[in-house]
Amino acid sequence: MSDLDESGTARVRDLVVRAHGSTVLVVRRSAADEESAALAGTVPVGRGEGLVLVSPASVQAGGFRTALRKACRAAVAAAEPTRNPAEQVRLWVAVPSFGERGRGRPQAQKLARELGAEVHAPSGPVRIVAGGCVYAGDEDHRWIRFTADGPGEAHGTRFPRPDWEDRLPRGAGYDGTLHLRPVPAGLAAAPDGAEQLLEPARWIPIASARPRLVVGGRGLLPHQVAALLRRFPDAVRLRMQLVPLDQWTASGGWLAELSRTLGHEVVATIGPLQQLGGLEAAHLVDAIGAPTWRPFVAAMRYGPDGRIAAVQANLAPRGWVPGGPLVYRWSGSPEVQPTPHEIIAKVVPAGLALVPASKVASATSADRLAFEVDRLTITVGVPCTPMPEGAALALNRVLSGLDREQLARVRILVLGVADRAARSALLQAAGELRGRVAFPKVLSAPLRDEEHATVRVHRQAAAPAPAAAETERTQRVERTQVVRADVAAAAGAPDAVRTSGAPAPVAATAEPVAEQTTVVRAADVAAAASTPAAEETTVVRAADVAAAASTPAAEETTVVRAADVAAAASTPAAEETTVVRAADVAAAAPAESPAAPAESATANAEPTESETAPATGNPTAAAPPAAAAPHITMSGGPAPAAAAETVRVDVSTLRAAMAAEADPEPAAAEHESTDPGESTARAS
Repeated sequence: MSDLDESGTARVRDLVVRAHGSTVLVVRRSAADEESAALAGTVPVGRGEGLVLVSPASVQAGGFRTALRKACRAAVAAAEPTRNPAEQVRLWVAVPSFGERGRGRPQAQKLARELGAEVHAPSGPVRIVAGGCVYAGDEDHRWIRFTADGPGEAHGTRFPRPDWEDRLPRGAGYDGTLHLRPVPAGLAAAPDGAEQLLEPARWIPIASARPRLVVGGRGLLPHQVAALLRRFPDAVRLRMQLVPLDQWTASGGWLAELSRTLGHEVVATIGPLQQLGGLEAAHLVDAIGAPTWRPFVAAMRYGPDGRIAAVQANLAPRGWVPGGPLVYRWSGSPEVQPTPHEIIAKVVPAGLALVPASKVASATSADRLAFEVDRLTITVGVPCTPMPEGAALALNRVLSGLDREQLARVRILVLGVADRAARSALLQAAGELRGRVAFPKVLSAPLRDEEHATVRVHRQAAAPAPAAAETERTQRVERTQVVRADVAAAAGAPDAVRTSGAPAPVAATAEPVAEQTTVVRAADVAAAASTPAAEETTVVRAADVAAAASTPAAEETTVVRAADVAAAASTPAAEETTVVRAADVAAAAPAESPAAPAESATANAEPTESETAPATGNPTAAAPPAAAAPHITMSGGPAPAAAAETVRVDVSTLRAAMAAEADPEPAAAEHESTDPGESTARAS
């Protein structure tokens, strides 16, 4: 039945008929190769179906009807072996107005009777649309189905016919203030008066898996589109993909508001779509709708909670090939499948993420970077992970594959932990773009929860006697130690000693300073009882105070740990250690009067009579005041407020007690430290 030769070709005057399976082409002999390449394989054909495609120029050539008849017979012969025995072969003839009803029978009906097949022909213009579709719906036309006997009947607008076609409007109209128009990809909508914006929608590629809603117009509001989408069944609305035609409807804020209004996720492209190299590609547009540049993400999913995720990728950089829905691989990779350590370019909303293949399925901080209309971000590595081997080479390959518009907007963000060698390699790989490489501060391990508390006692050398006019002067100390009275009185009830947070003035004289002494001011005792808790806290065990009062004073140091008191106290104590001299406490305990009222001590107390009296051999006699008090620096946590009852300990009493001490016992000498550094105690 076929009129073609063994090579599947027939010549009729200036036309050539070529068969490609059950798809037969009619093209001009002078441009047969070019026109055949543009038509062959563009439209998929099912089992039991035949398709005849003609080039626009061949329709006006001589001998066209004869060539068309040969092409139809060849297509039916090729589809016959694959048809269902209970059905006829379905032949689709993509010739403009071939199914138009004239005065007599349409030519398509005559052909159906001659071939014994169902013939589908367009009633008006017909064109091939990117995405594999022959569209006959322009100007409200249709495909017309003809049989050998009955009259023709309308049969949709697209071949192949998608399952969502019957659920969309069949003709142009209005929905409120929106102008609606059917397009090959689905449906187009624009505000009333902006219909001219819908002209590019006629060339948006079709996707058989999902209908597309092409929107445009600066006056278009999200709630208008939401009202339109609610008219469709859930099976169509949830699959609908939005294709914005301008900056207004392509903005992230506009699409996020639409998602919140609908209450479910919305999938939208970044701009108009086109077919490049057999693949769909989206590009951004400027204020007048002209294309500007093409990011690597083509479509994104917008959630009601504000989350954004990439769902469709654009064309890969030069030298890279698609390795999956959202990944690119280097074209020179030796393995068919990527190895776990191979560096993969993963498409994210902000651009590309260069990560090992084992990390592609994991969501990282690169997936959460925002999409920017005027910047392309390329991330390298995974946070808190050493830089993978080959990352610098992959970066260089990606940068070499970018076009001019992408290079003008690129920035490089290093997320992995890069040592000096890795940084140098990445900067070298960036070449002239090294100034756009950013190395954020990334921690390779979490910080420790606690820091060591430290108590330091600073000694000061004895100063020479100043002049009479300079005998008294004021010095500021870093911290002042306050001893609570109930600690010394209750011998068994542990409590805390608080240090005031503000520096206090101390009177100074020309007398020499005894080695390693601690000044405790009554003014600070009163201040601690009436003011909120300071920042640092020192804990002294009452048992140590009682033991020191009943034993001879010795030149030794006693280490008191805050952790020993924390178990007995009602409030937690800071994990720190402070050094308290037993000799100082022993000398101060019997010489101290009962608790002094807090009101008698002030922050700038004047020296008392006992502080200015000359020293004697009596351990309890008063001693000259120190030229300068040792500075005590403490760090720790807060402690409970100090009681109002306090004890006053004079410096002169402490110094006199130390002067009267005999040679220390051997046992006590073992605890004496000759290293000045031992005056600093650190908590573990």
